[in-house]
Amino acid sequence: MATMQTIQTTVAPAPANARAEEQTQVVPKTWRERLAQRWGRPLLENLFSKRKAIVAELRSIPERMQKITNQARLVMELTEDFQSGRYRDISWVAIAVAAAGLVYAVSPTDVVPDALPGLGMLDDMVVLTLVMRYLEKDLKAYCRFRGYSESDYF
Repeated sequence: MATMQTIQTTVAPAPANARAEEQTQVVPKTWRERLAQRWGRPLLENLFSKRKAIVAELRSIPERMQKITNQARLVMELTEDFQSGRYRDISWVAIAVAAAGLVYAVSPTDVVPDALPGLGMLDDMVVLTLVMRYLEKDLKAYCRFRGYSESDYF
């Protein structure tokens, strides 16, 4: 992305006989990126701690809404690849938005409680839809990176 700078660093390995490995560290350039990274890291950790709940929630969504759930699964995969360093062509702002949206969807403290039949999932779906629209360009780029067909998700 245009707002990101990549720095190559060499990290000394723990064992003395092992080779040094190169790691890519993303350094935010703008205040918005720095703020998103500061808020995004805890959200990302929270997202991974709630992974099972998110996957279970996605399975409970009706068939007619599966495009959005496929996109949410794609976001889960993207965030895992981002955390592991396999994929870095996305801003911290987008990562923070993705993590916040998915965590909100499984959070018991919603604007509309999930216990209300029919309405309970409505706010979750609205939030997920807005998040997916915001991330659409990044998700399509990630599909190309992974070799996935965009038509499965959009």
